[in-house]
Amino acid sequence: MIQSPRRTFHVQQKHACGGPPRCSPGLSEDRSTRWSWGLLVGALLLLVGAACSGQQPQGWAAPVVGDGVVYAASLQGRLYALDAKDGSFRQVQAEGQAEPQPWSFPAAKSTIKVAGLYGTPLLADGLIYLAGYNGKVYAIDQATAAVQWAFPAPENERVGSFVGGVVLHDETMLVASSDGFLYALSAGSGQQRWRYPKTRPLSRGIWATPVVAGDMAYVAALDGSLHAVDISSGEARWPEPFVAKGAIAGTPLVAQGTVYVGSFDRHLYALNAADGALRWSAEAANWYWTQPLLYSDTLYAPSLDRHLYALDADTGEQRWSFLADGPISSSPLVVDGSLIVASQAGSVYTLDPITGNQRSKFEARAPIYGPVTADRGVLFVATHNGLVHALGADNQPLWSQKVQ
Repeated sequence: MIQSPRRTFHVQQKHACGGPPRCSPGLSEDRSTRWSWGLLVGALLLLVGAACSGQQPQGWAAPVVGDGVVYAASLQGRLYALDAKDGSFRQVQAEGQAEPQPWSFPAAKSTIKVAGLYGTPLLADGLIYLAGYNGKVYAIDQATAAVQWAFPAPENERVGSFVGGVVLHDETMLVASSDGFLYALSAGSGQQRWRYPKTRPLSRGIWATPVVAGDMAYVAALDGSLHAVDISSGEARWPEPFVAKGAIAGTPLVAQGTVYVGSFDRHLYALNAADGALRWSAEAANWYWTQPLLYSDTLYAPSLDRHLYALDADTGEQRWSFLADGPISSSPLVVDGSLIVASQAGSVYTLDPITGNQRSKFEARAPIYGPVTADRGVLFVATHNGLVHALGADNQPLWSQKVQ
C-alpha cells in the first residue's frame, strides 16, 4: 500500500556546523533513548531465544547459494545443503560411514554446538565461513562440511556471541562480536591479525555485520557509534566515531562516498564516508534495523514501523513509502528490475522500484526476520518455522523444504 509522505516521515538536513551529532558513549537519557533501549531489551530476548525459560537461541540466517546448492540454516544453527532445483538434501559420504548422509554442519553426531546462526554465511574459494552464536567462527569445506579452522582455535575457548556475519577483504576476514570487538582474521588459517578497539571494547557490543569499502571497514555498535577502521592496521580512520542517539544493530551501506546507516533512534543517517560528517538524516516512526539498498539514485530503507521508504539518495527527501503487513527487518533487493522486500508477518512483496506499486505477493505464513537471497532469478526465503522456500517469477512457489 502506497502511503502519503507527510504521515510518518520527515527529513533533517545537517547541522549548521557541518558535523555529525555527538553525545557521550553512554547516550543521552532522553525519552526516545529510553524507549529505544527498552525495545532493545525485547529484541535481545528474541535473540537469545527466551533465555529465561532455558530455550535454545533461534537464528534467522539467510540462505546462501553457490554452484546450484542452497546452504540454509535451521533455527538451531545447523547448516544444510539443498539442491537449488528441487530443495532435496545433498548427500555426502564421510570417511568411515557405510551410507551417504545429508550434508550438514555440524554433522548429526558432532560435539560442535553452534547455538544459533544469525549472520549470513559466506562462500569463497571452496569454503563456507560462518559465525555462530556460540562465540566461534568456522571455515568449513563446501564439498564435505569438514572444519578447516575455527576461531578461537582451542575447542573450549569462545569470544562473545556472534549475531552478524563475516566479510572478506583479500586474505583478511572481518567479524564483529557482542563482546564489543571487531576481529580481523587470516582467511586461510583463522589466526587473529588485530582487533578493534585494541583494549577497551565498545560498551554494549556489536550485532551488525561490518562492511568493507576500499581499504576501510565500517562497523556499527549497540552504543550507537559508527567507526571507520583501516583494514591493514586496525587503526581508526575518522577523527572520532559518529554517534547516534540509539543503538545501531543493522549493517551500514557504503556507496558513492556515503555511509547510510539506520538506528534505533528512528533515524536513517547519510554520512561522508571519508570523515563521518553528517550529510542528512531522515526520521521514521520506529527503528531502522536492517541495511538499506541503493538502486540507481534511490535509497530504499525498511523500518520496523512497517514501511519501506524510497528516498532521494543525495538529499534524503522521500519519494514514496510502501506499507507492509508487519515490521520489516529484512534487507530489500532488486531482482530482474523488481524490488523485493519481506515483512516479519511472513509476506514477500514484489514492487515497482519507481512507483512502489505492488506487483505480486507471497504469503509464507511464518515470520521472516533475515534477508531474502536471489540466484538466477529465483528467490530463497527462510522463515521462522524452519522452512526454506524457493520462489520463481511473480513469487510463484517452486518448492519448500524443512530444515531442523
